[in-house]
Amino acid sequence: MGIKALLVDDHELLLDSLEIILKEIDENLQVLKAKTCKAASEIISHEEDLSLVLLDLNLPDASGINLLLEFTAKHPLLPIIILSSSEDPVEMQQCLNSGALGFIPKTSSAKVIVNAVRLVMAGGIYIPKELLSSKNGHDAQKSKLNLTPRQHEVFKLLISGISNKEIANNLSCTEATIKTHITAVLKALGVANRTQAALAAQKMGYIR
Repeated sequence: MGIKALLVDDHELLLDSLEIILKEIDENLQVLKAKTCKAASEIISHEEDLSLVLLDLNLPDASGINLLLEFTAKHPLLPIIILSSSEDPVEMQQCLNSGALGFIPKTSSAKVIVNAVRLVMAGGIYIPKELLSSKNGHDAQKSKLNLTPRQHEVFKLLISGISNKEIANNLSCTEATIKTHITAVLKALGVANRTQAALAAQKMGYIR
């Protein structure tokens, strides 16, 4: 089954361009388009098999952030990415804290958009470079990890470079348990291995 995406923006040209860009991810992509919050709400209430929502913040009939809050409350498992002309770190963080799984500035290249969507569809969170380089970005990414207290402990020991056995000894549990926690941590980070986890941790401010 292909991707079914809802694109919400009041600019027809951008909607058409996004459809073309997303075809690179899935040639069988199904696209639904809405130019207003009202139209988007109607679509999402009837389409139960949506894979993704790309949402602009500046819509003619209401604020996109309000629509984001509505969508995340009613459909908490539906991935929503903000696509906005704003590059304000505070606004980016607000969207991520409100449930968005990514924030893509409209100045981004087609390649960046494709990679961001792929990351989110794989279960990750896309944080733009403008936010990663700011304190707000560090705070936003940390708040979006959704790790348990024990998983946070494992994460901090993992990026310190010690082995699974040493982590297990530190936390007084089995290596099998540690492997389970590490799998959850890597999934939350949207990475595949320890090296990538360390790089992500550096970007998020865990490693100075």
